[in-house]
Amino acid sequence: ALTGWTRNQGAMAQINEAMPLVDVIGTYTNASAVKNSSGRYLTDRVEVGFPDWIGCLGQNYKQPGRMFVIEGKRDKDKPKPKQIEWADKLIKAGALVIREARSLEDVLRVLDKERPK
Repeated sequence: ALTGWTRNQGAMAQINEAMPLVDVIGTYTNASAVKNSSGRYLTDRVEVGFPDWIGCLGQNYKQPGRMFVIEGKRDKDKPKPKQIEWADKLIKAGALVIREARSLEDVLRVLDKERPK
């Protein structure tokens, strides 16, 4: 079952685990904020401002194969200028972008709108 996230688990960890269950494949991009299985933070990362998670919508969506990105935010954090710039570029290129995902529910709400009626 897909349920709310706790601070201990983290929203992005829960989102990452849940995406295959809703026919979306993908992975983290903002590796500096991700702990590996040994508990160490990863240090490699993509260009500054690129969304935290990148994926591809599966066959159960209106546009299968569409790029899908998520910018994870905590509490009242807002996107930084470079994050806004990347999101705008990705949207212009046709990607589905969630600019401020604070929970798994935020992501599922957007994905539900992308499914055929």
